[in-house]
Amino acid sequence: MKIVQVQFSPWDKKYNFINSDDLSLKLNDKVIVDTDLGLEIGEIAGFLKAPEEKDEEMKSVIRLANSDDLARVVSESRKKEALAYCQELIEKYNLPMKLVDVHFALSGSRLNFAFAAEGRVDFRQLVKDLTAHFNTNIRLTQIGARDEARVNGDCGHCGRNLCCRKFIKDFSSITSEMAESQQVVHRGSDRISGMCGRLMC
Repeated sequence: MKIVQVQFSPWDKKYNFINSDDLSLKLNDKVIVDTDLGLEIGEIAGFLKAPEEKDEEMKSVIRLANSDDLARVVSESRKKEALAYCQELIEKYNLPMKLVDVHFALSGSRLNFAFAAEGRVDFRQLVKDLTAHFNTNIRLTQIGARDEARVNGDCGHCGRNLCCRKFIKDFSSITSEMAESQQVVHRGSDRISGMCGRLMC
């Protein structure tokens, strides 16, 4: 039994699935997987050693995504419309949150909005309004500054694409002690911090 990690959005966590049909899969492949809300398209983000005992709740990779599947992925225009409506509600209720992105499930059974905030946000009424408007399951996911930069960021101090957008898949903890050991603290926080405001990866 082979276990693969699948990610549905760059800012979402990785979910484990069984490669029960022993498909030939590699990193970044688009696959169709079975979820509690129906079929979903995701990207291979990693591989894990199979556990000794099978997890009965773990779903399976169905197949590699084909051109028809990719054509069903929601267009940018629909994403913009969903983000605009959600933003109107955020402003209406004066919620202390910054809307970042939205992901449509392939089956249309869920919309997952990503947002950034300094602390906890009571968005219960927001979810009710979104559910009534889109008539589907709504999920709101709070993400950190580095994930936000991965979605909306452009270029780093070097003038090239942000590393987190180009090749960094997992964020490890970056501490001030690391900056001290590399003897770069004297450069000042602005020069050793990324576009997200955190210490550079």
